[in-house]
Amino acid sequence: MIRVMENIDLIQCGKIYAKAFPMEHWGIDWTAANATEYLQDFFEQKRFVGYVYEENAEVLGCIFALCKISGSKEEI
Repeated sequence: MIRVMENIDLIQCGKIYAKAFPMEHWGIDWTAANATEYLQDFFEQKRFVGYVYEENAEVLGCIFALCKISGSKEEI
């Protein structure tokens, strides 16, 4: 099921983020803790848009984006 992200989802999203961007490929030492903190900052942005994919109440994927104004249009 896909649903709108909630603050409570950030811990699981941080774990997913740290696994998706390992040090050996990206050169940043992401841990679940610092990835969660990074995503918390993102989540608190005024125009944040986020969704999670979950099965059996477990978050398995997430999308983070910011809505921007481009001239007279909004874009993500």
